[in-house]
Amino acid sequence: MHRDVVTHCLVTKTDFLITGSADGHIKFWKMLTLEYVKIQATLSSYQQQQQQQLSASSKEQQINGPKGISRNVQTTFVKHFRAHLDYQPLTCSWIHGPQDPLSTLAISVMTSPLIYLYDGKNLNVKEPLHVQSKLGHTRCVHLIEYNEQTELVVSCDMGGIVNYWSGKESCQYDIPPKLCQFESKLDTDLFEFIKQQTYPYCLKFSPNGLIFACLTRTIETPITKKKLYLFDTRRGKIMKIYNETNDVYRQLQDKLQQKQQQLAQSASINKQDDEDDVENEQIDEESNKIIKGK
Repeated sequence: MHRDVVTHCLVTKTDFLITGSADGHIKFWKMLTLEYVKIQATLSSYQQQQQQQLSASSKEQQINGPKGISRNVQTTFVKHFRAHLDYQPLTCSWIHGPQDPLSTLAISVMTSPLIYLYDGKNLNVKEPLHVQSKLGHTRCVHLIEYNEQTELVVSCDMGGIVNYWSGKESCQYDIPPKLCQFESKLDTDLFEFIKQQTYPYCLKFSPNGLIFACLTRTIETPITKKKLYLFDTRRGKIMKIYNETNDVYRQLQDKLQQKQQQLAQSASINKQDDEDDVENEQIDEESNKIIKGK
């Protein structure tokens, strides 16, 4: 188990759970697949049958031990490699699909806006596959996200610049031509973060890759602007903005309290009106009795 707070959690297609903690430890956990659970269920039912047979045979004073059960144990090893880089890396991401010939690994630099692309199976740090230097980033790139369905890579830097590109050499590491429905980046809303003086610090694609969501923070300003943006990937247009600042929740809470006070006041007024109506009815009844007595 981890000894510090778990900061990262990732589930792979090979049934591995990878967790990382604040003290720098990374752990690999093998998850139980459905097939493994079925095997275990079969074994447990078989053992129950053997126990029933054993108890039944014991009554007849004929004890028969169960026969041996064949179990196949498969061990999966995670290949690892260590490479010494000439720069200090900031973030990395795999930017290839399952059918791609190369397992492309993108690594950003902490002190520059460059992104180095390597072959992950044969990591040769001296000769990278490509160096992304003309994307337009002005600061270090801290986010690199890849989507298999659209074969698109989205990178974000600390200055709020967001860029589309491809990890394939066949596309010359540029935007896939069949994906985007805009001719120029000026036709999109990808400059919205620069206008708002914010930058995305978290970005995730939808399963089909047609929508991506990102959370933003302010750039070196004391005012906090936390917003959740939903983007149309193909058009680069904003679909929805959710304001996650504390002021919004305070305003909502104030409105809720005001509404509750108004409901309480209206309820008290209605109650007072009902009491007045009851008193008027009693007075009318008493006056009618007096008139009849006369």
